[in-house]
Amino acid sequence: MATDPNFQNDKNSYSDQRIVRPATTPVETSRSFNLPTQTVSVNPKLSWTAKRQFSYLILFTIVASGVAYGVYFQLSPKATCSDGIRNQGETAVDCGGACERVCQNEVEDLRIQWSKVFPSNEGSYDVAALISNPNLMYGLNSVHYRFKLYDLENKLVAERDGMTFVNPGELFAIYEPNIMTGDRRPVRAYVQFEDPDYVLPWRRAVIPVRPLLTVSNPSLRVAVSPELEARVVNKSIADAAGVQAIAVLFDKDEIPLGVRSTYLDVIKRNETIPLTFSWSIIPEGSTAAGAAIYPRSSAEGIK
Repeated sequence: MATDPNFQNDKNSYSDQRIVRPATTPVETSRSFNLPTQTVSVNPKLSWTAKRQFSYLILFTIVASGVAYGVYFQLSPKATCSDGIRNQGETAVDCGGACERVCQNEVEDLRIQWSKVFPSNEGSYDVAALISNPNLMYGLNSVHYRFKLYDLENKLVAERDGMTFVNPGELFAIYEPNIMTGDRRPVRAYVQFEDPDYVLPWRRAVIPVRPLLTVSNPSLRVAVSPELEARVVNKSIADAAGVQAIAVLFDKDEIPLGVRSTYLDVIKRNETIPLTFSWSIIPEGSTAAGAAIYPRSSAEGIK
């Protein structure tokens, strides 16, 4: 039987063809299977017993923490202004901040206006100095000073130590009488303030108010032996105890010629006390032309 050549060709052509199906996408794959799903709870409910146990645990933790802190607070060393540690807001170690002791970089030095030696009796001399405290909020409840007397050859003749206080913002005089020098004649005097560790123990004034003592009606009688009369008034709201009044005699150029002092146990508030000072010896060739009185009492609040 004859075969149609066209049919043969068509058959070969048919057998060589491939049936190509598009690849199944992941989406289609998942759609083709119905997988079971499972819901997992992320916040399972606690039983009543578990809740109560958890509450007890929290309460116990709080109580134990409080007890531990209390024990630590009682047994741990308390912060002080002398423990050698910078704590409790101190500016430096044991000074500034909560401490009454003032750090040295917070204060200015005392300013010595003048220091001078005066003839007193044969072989003895008085010495005095006028000093100002530029620190308006800081003072010294006790400070050591030392006068040194020198002769014309700048050799040390004598020394005298003393103690005083320094009020905040105060201009004051210090005075030491009758320093024996024998046959040596001092012509200059120097004063220095020092503490055993050479650091002045400045204190912050809790109540930076010193007694308000004023001088009224001064009267100077110039003669061979000058005499000064005046009144000291306490204008403070409280009594002034331990009042020292130092009088300085000046010439026309305000050069000090002599010093005298007196001490009063107390001047009550609004009280007026009369004072008299006299000088039997002043430098030869000098004439008194004026005087000043410096009354003072220690301010409260400097500890």
